[in-house]
Amino acid sequence: MTNSNFLVIGNKITLYMGLLPDISEHAHSTAVIALSLSGETISARSGSDNQWEDHQAYFLPADIPNEMRQYDKPIACIFIEPDSDLYQRFLKQHGFDENRLSPYRYRLQNLRSILNAFSETPSNPDELSLSITEALHDLYPPLKEIDQRVVRCASIIKENIGDNLSANVLASLVDLSERQLSSLFKRDMGLPIRKYRLWSRLKNVAQLVNDGNLLTDAAIASGFSDSAHFSNSCRKLLGLKPTDIMETGKPLTLLATTR
Repeated sequence: MTNSNFLVIGNKITLYMGLLPDISEHAHSTAVIALSLSGETISARSGSDNQWEDHQAYFLPADIPNEMRQYDKPIACIFIEPDSDLYQRFLKQHGFDENRLSPYRYRLQNLRSILNAFSETPSNPDELSLSITEALHDLYPPLKEIDQRVVRCASIIKENIGDNLSANVLASLVDLSERQLSSLFKRDMGLPIRKYRLWSRLKNVAQLVNDGNLLTDAAIASGFSDSAHFSNSCRKLLGLKPTDIMETGKPLTLLATTR
């Protein structure tokens, strides 16, 4: 493991690797697979009324209050956007209950190999995201042709990342009705427009910080009111803030996928 924590932000999955302080009770709007990178156990419980249980890895659905202790060992958290098509296929294959914490045992060694290799030699975030997705399940579909009007809409969102262009305005710019655009966008991009814009903003922050910009400047340029707004958005989505990660004494490397 390098002397850095990593946060790799994508549209459908986001990855954290490194150390974390013990996390008190919280909930986040993404689902998460948490796993020990060293093969040792991490402890978790869903709700303060439940017993602590040790796991090498576990799956936790969105919006479930939980606490975690990782015993100062490196871990990985794979956050999955519940509004994505990937999440529905993932649940279908594994049959997880969406209302409770469950042990996760699927291809753990494969996942650890992928994650540890990246942490030792950080490379292409897109390749990492694809490798993790393939390791999570066997139902990932082949690349499909995307409607060019959806491609154009996604480009407009990214070109105007700081603006809250409505679905109606976006639809008019690509010659579709709002209903047609919403349906096509979710089908081809795997996310609703609103969630796509939020993840695009988070990724833009990561890209700007990686290019040497200050976090506050990157957050404002990406459509957040300030760095606190960005940090709170991370907390809501992922259950942790960049400042939480800084408590580990290791620097945080922010990266983003292009997809």
